[in-house]
Amino acid sequence: MTRLTAPALKGSNEFYVDTGLDLFAGDRLGLLPTSYSPSTVDDVFVTSYDNTTGKVVATSTLNYYHWG
Repeated sequence: MTRLTAPALKGSNEFYVDTGLDLFAGDRLGLLPTSYSPSTVDDVFVTSYDNTTGKVVATSTLNYYHWG
């Protein structure tokens, strides 16, 4: 489990999480709702993860805005 370190924008396929994680291409991540609607979940697969910056590039774009 990790947290976003910056808002993840709707329509983007990049977002930032904690550094130093064991994330690899092909890993599946779920971004949970940060609104009042429980259906605003994004489910993505990792294309790349930068261990020093925490930048994740996903295979698909996000359908919702996420923060925190």
